[in-house]
Amino acid sequence: MGDFLYKVALKAILITSFKFDMLLPNQLGVNSPRGVEPTIFLLQDAIAGANPLKIKNIASLDLTNAFNQMDRTTIASAISQYAPTFYKAAKWAYNQPSLLITSTSDILASASGVR
Repeated sequence: MGDFLYKVALKAILITSFKFDMLLPNQLGVNSPRGVEPTIFLLQDAIAGANPLKIKNIASLDLTNAFNQMDRTTIASAISQYAPTFYKAAKWAYNQPSLLITSTSDILASASGVR
């Protein structure tokens, strides 16, 4: 039940506060009806176009279990810098470790990665 309330609350915050260009140019495809299509145009412009954002480096990452590897301090720093509207919600979600219960009733405190 707690996870359900968490998801509903954060979804409401996202719907009421998200602005399409809030995460650009660092994150593409989030809450975008065209998905990652802008990435293709941004890449094309950076390589052969006017390059108004002055992009000098392009990286492609393939991380194993990336959602669970990210340090939550790094997540908080990025949210504070690029999407400050969501900082209080992220602090609420990540301030305490998430308790995970295994099939053998062991309790694990998850303190890294995203929820």
